[in-house]
Amino acid sequence: MSELQPADYLKPVSLAIRDRIVDRMLETVSRYRHKDSKRLYYISMEWLMGRLLGNNLSNLRLEELCREVMASFGVSLDDVMESEIDAGLGNGGLGRLAACFQESLATLGMPGFGYGIDYEFGLFKQEIVNGFQREKPDRWKANGTPFQIEHPEKAVSIPMYGRVETHHDADGNPVHTWVNPKIILGMPTDMPVVGYLGQTVNWLRLFTARASEDFDIEIFNRGDYIRAVEQKLASENITRVLYPSDSVMSGKELRLVQEYFLVACSIGDLMRRFTQQHGNIDLLPSKVAIQMNDTHPSLAVAELMRVLTDLHGADEVRRGFRSLKEIFGDRLAGVIVQPVITGGVEVRISVLHEQVAGPLVLFGLGGGDGDVLADRAARLAPLTDTDADDLIRSARAAPRLLGRRGAPAADLASLRDMLLRVSRMADDLPQIAELELSPVIARPDGVQAVDGRIRIQAAEPADAHLRRLP
Repeated sequence: MSELQPADYLKPVSLAIRDRIVDRMLETVSRYRHKDSKRLYYISMEWLMGRLLGNNLSNLRLEELCREVMASFGVSLDDVMESEIDAGLGNGGLGRLAACFQESLATLGMPGFGYGIDYEFGLFKQEIVNGFQREKPDRWKANGTPFQIEHPEKAVSIPMYGRVETHHDADGNPVHTWVNPKIILGMPTDMPVVGYLGQTVNWLRLFTARASEDFDIEIFNRGDYIRAVEQKLASENITRVLYPSDSVMSGKELRLVQEYFLVACSIGDLMRRFTQQHGNIDLLPSKVAIQMNDTHPSLAVAELMRVLTDLHGADEVRRGFRSLKEIFGDRLAGVIVQPVITGGVEVRISVLHEQVAGPLVLFGLGGGDGDVLADRAARLAPLTDTDADDLIRSARAAPRLLGRRGAPAADLASLRDMLLRVSRMADDLPQIAELELSPVIARPDGVQAVDGRIRIQAAEPADAHLRRLP
């Protein structure tokens, strides 16, 4: 025993209390079923649950007892709890808010359950290399996750892609059929959520994406070994990381697929549970409430309508549409509209701090075209009005900004003002190592910076005399 490290005790201690947690969870589910309670389902892209061993021991009031037992082996319980790796299911306020809600519901003895994604790499290790942040994957499941309970028998089949074909039934009513979809399996894993004093244990159900067909033996036998497992790899990418980069189109698609996967698994799972207990769809608003954490799960409304249409027909869905307000609460009271910028010319404004020359203001065409054409003009900060005008006209994108072929010119005065303000900020703050506003949309009625990034580092002001040398 003396050769064991504190981390070696983490799994056996966790499994020892997990048995008690599972018993309480089964009792909780039985109580809800007996009372036919209305259930709240909380859907969130993030869950920042924290370290589970210490939290569960505290809520079960077993911490002191466990501390005494571990001390008898000459092991500090604090060291054991410290060795646990945080579950990589979230990285911000949304995840912590969701976790607090779930634990509060369990503490109050209320039937509240969570749905999320079981990310392989939810969090990342960060390191600084040459002043830049770099991320490395954090394999938080490398040593196992004793507080997660797999339920492969409750997998949810999720159709994606394909197409919709319309035909008419014998009465002339249109019937819509989803043809040739790609089937993804959502494999559920439950993480028990223990309320204070341990009287109620709800669960957080997390889904992992799996291919419905892992391996194509015919393609393999033809020698195309990579393509034989292509579907498996593509499916598993859905739940590989939290918030994949959307800087490229494939990343944007993956984010949308990830959000749909979450809501489709959640709606499919809760509807299966509802139909097992109730045959009357009219009871759905009185037995189910759905809360969406931020806008990521907003597809849940459309997905529930799709499922109801498939299960019960369009006529019943039309009659029950008003019940959605009761199921989703105030989330269905209005629509969050994000303005979409239309028209205009996409440009990029950036600052690069040179050790000798000082801050340089760069301007050019934005987007992929700007990278291909290397459309960048530069001037030393601070800019004068004349410098700013000259900078705009020096870019290859200048004809598009000045108006051509009957198109209106962009608001050059507003664009010049933005350049002047950026250059003044760069000159006043030598700590700005890099700054980029991209995209900046220049339209006839104004200029708007849609996104930006900045990198700060300690730096001495540039020598003004050196900058004035010819």
